[in-house]
Amino acid sequence: MVEVLTLRARLAKRLGLSVITGPEQERLDEAIYSGLARIHEDGVPGFAYSELTAETFGTSAVTITGHTANTSTLALTPPTGLNVGDVIKIGSYYRTIYDYSASGIDVGSAIKDSLAGSTGTIYHRTVRLPNSGSVTQVINLGNKTHLAHTPDGLTNYGLEPTGRTQGYEQRYARNGTPYLQLWPVPDAAVRLAIRQNFSLDNITQSTDIPGTEAFYDAILERAVQVWRSWQTGGFSAGEAAASRIGVADSNTAAKQGGKSTQPQSRSNFRG
Repeated sequence: MVEVLTLRARLAKRLGLSVITGPEQERLDEAIYSGLARIHEDGVPGFAYSELTAETFGTSAVTITGHTANTSTLALTPPTGLNVGDVIKIGSYYRTIYDYSASGIDVGSAIKDSLAGSTGTIYHRTVRLPNSGSVTQVINLGNKTHLAHTPDGLTNYGLEPTGRTQGYEQRYARNGTPYLQLWPVPDAAVRLAIRQNFSLDNITQSTDIPGTEAFYDAILERAVQVWRSWQTGGFSAGEAAASRIGVADSNTAAKQGGKSTQPQSRSNFRG
């Protein structure tokens, strides 16, 4: 592993900087962070990742013990596995769970008529993630199918549950908790295998970045490109072309090092 501070020193050498002021150090750090973020989203092989298995909680029957007309909060006993993003059906209406507490749920928007005494079904279609690292691959272990990244699932599928889960979306609750939600909404428990990248949250100069040498080179080439773009007056067409070539060459090196085991790139997960 290599610390951010070490990457900064290597970046300074590539840029030919011998005397570095305090503000310039900060700019170099920002360039490294930007390079990390870009390589993170570009899916360049060599980035450290973890693999985990998870399972949604199927369905849960609930009873609304209290609700005032024209409000969004429903009093009920929260079932095990409840999470923001799950779906509740009461009568013929489906609603997403916007928030929840120990005493009930909030669907986010006021409901005109009182639902006190009504029964409903919660469809659990979410799993909490251990950190905020980017999810790059999800497999339905029940039928061994790869799920597609589906950020437009609501407009494509609506909220009515089915037995054919096809996609996923990485989301964050209002308190910052990362979670995965499935599309279409499943009507039963789903077992998943998830590949998740190293998290970039709370990164500092002393943070160890796990990866391969080709991966570090790809970070630095992106950082060079970013740093040049920040210079007063911009940078020349020749410098821009050189930066693009450097980034492309670093991608090639990383991919050749990864061979058939390389992680899939971002383009593979576009719905």
